[in-house]
Formats: sequence, C-alpha cells, structure tokens
Amino acid sequence: MTTDAVIDVAGKYPEQQMAEWKVFHIEDAIYTGKHITSKLEQILKLGKEAVQE
Repeated sequence: MTTDAVIDVAGKYPEQQMAEWKVFHIEDAIYTGKHITSKLEQILKLGKEAVQE
C-alpha cells in the first residue's frame, strides 16, 4: 500500500466542491442511491494489499 491517503465523504456534493476538495485528497463521496460495489471492491483490495505487506 502506498503512503498516499484517499478520503471519501458521506453525502452528495456539487462537482465544483468535490474538485476543490481533491487538493485535500478527498476523492469521492458515498451517498444514497449511488452504486457502491466498485467502492467496496476498492476497499477490499486495499485491505488485501495491507495484509501482504
């Protein structure tokens, strides 16, 4: 796993707000109605990488 952090927030925010937050490593948002399978797969992958290190 790299030392870079990826932070997600809960809630749906305007695209402009999300773009501004990218400088703080806030990369994505989880909100009601969003298909989250890919997000859960990313989390699982990070966990597997951490175990291998």
